Amino acid sequence: MVLNIGERIREKRRERALTQEDVARRLNVSAQAVSKWENASSYPDLELIPPLAELLGVSIDALFREDIESEAEAVCRRADELLKEPGSAREYLPTLREAVIRHPFHVGLLRRLGTVLYLTWLMPEGVPKSDADDASGKARLATGDDGLLREAIAVYERALSCPASQDEHDTIVKNLIVTYSAAGKKEDARRLAEQQSKIVSSREVMQLYAEDDGQKNAAAGRALLALLAQTGDTLLYTPPGAYAPADGEAVETHAQRCVAAAELIEAFFPDGRCGALHFELANLYFYAASVYASLGAFDRADACVDKMTRHERENKAFGAAQGYRYGAALFDALGEVSPRESYRGFAVDPSKNTASFAPEYLEHLKS
Repeated sequence: MVLNIGERIREKRRERALTQEDVARRLNVSAQAVSKWENASSYPDLELIPPLAELLGVSIDALFREDIESEAEAVCRRADELLKEPGSAREYLPTLREAVIRHPFHVGLLRRLGTVLYLTWLMPEGVPKSDADDASGKARLATGDDGLLREAIAVYERALSCPASQDEHDTIVKNLIVTYSAAGKKEDARRLAEQQSKIVSSREVMQLYAEDDGQKNAAAGRALLALLAQTGDTLLYTPPGAYAPADGEAVETHAQRCVAAAELIEAFFPDGRCGALHFELANLYFYAASVYASLGAFDRADACVDKMTRHERENKAFGAAQGYRYGAALFDALGEVSPRESYRGFAVDPSKNTASFAPEYLEHLKS
């Protein structure tokens, strides 16, 4: 195993965009010595191993063990399995923390640790609960220790400093913005959000113009999926009072918009196979159902609850699937969709769980 240390030093040095001279200067050795390490002509002195590992962003084991990546990837795979049922993911928190100690710059481990920390704060008992706010009478989310949020922020911030694919980077940025917001760090959330690209110049939209005819459908499918998901997110984030005075009529109208958006999304999937968008649809129907129930419109609430339940069930099935193909012709060009890449059940937003059903509606459901 030790014979591979030169290759590992070179690989990790390049990942962190360091030259041999950079390494030599930081460790107070000659650039020729670093070159010899990488060519396996000699090995670093024992006292240099800890600072070298820290400089390269890996554990000491990572310089000597060939299976270090497989160990980290195994932890990531197990975390993905547990995240299909977000309430159970908290059980894996100690394992993820230990793995990150061993691999402090493994971006996949960091992202998953941040996600589980956030979920454990959001669902301290494994299930979101709404408590009555004595001051306003409105529902508020019962959450856990705010120290978990602070730890999640620190983990996501470290992840942003690590080399990552564009998709991984985008996911971390989104999760960090949501976590900043949940922690009341609105300025930090705003600063990071303002650094992102506009929708009109996003990768998905630009690829639609860039691809030739053979890839045009696939590009259009990716762009449409992204825009539909963002439409749902935007509606759920926007308070009803943004359109009109926030009275009962305005809230009801906003619920109608959410239902209309859900029906628009469903129209693109005549066979009902919506993939990751099942999560978005369940949230849209949940919001509308809670509003209708609060207004005493139980028939409309029932209809939304039925659709919400169906999409929640389909979302879990999608997350558990080994492969998934959309039935709509436009999305056929996308091929197989990997749940591990597209499953969004862990991306819970606290603003989407603050709505609650009126007590009289809960009694209605029991009957």
